[in-house]
Amino acid sequence: MTPTSEAHVPVRTCVGCGRRGTPADLVRVALVDGVAVVGRRAPGRGAWLCGPECLADARRRRGFQRAWRTDVPSAVLDELAEQLAAHLARHGTVDEQGASPGSADPNSR
Repeated sequence: MTPTSEAHVPVRTCVGCGRRGTPADLVRVALVDGVAVVGRRAPGRGAWLCGPECLADARRRRGFQRAWRTDVPSAVLDELAEQLAAHLARHGTVDEQGASPGSADPNSR
């Protein structure tokens, strides 16, 4: 194996549309005590979304059930829609660190 000069960048997959991207490009949602929590530091299994636009596809495809390996009541996903909207209103982007989704290295995609 030869060493490379580029740092490894993890790749995540949106549970709604299936698009692959870096954690900076997607929103992480975890299920904590039966409640969906938006945030990268939330404990537990995570599901990744491009944003609120992929929530309907994730519901239809049962993406959260697959990612979290459990049944998810529709009320939890209804609340998640509100949390995603609030998260984007606070941060303006899907990235919690304040970088815009397009600011990641374009060569890393």
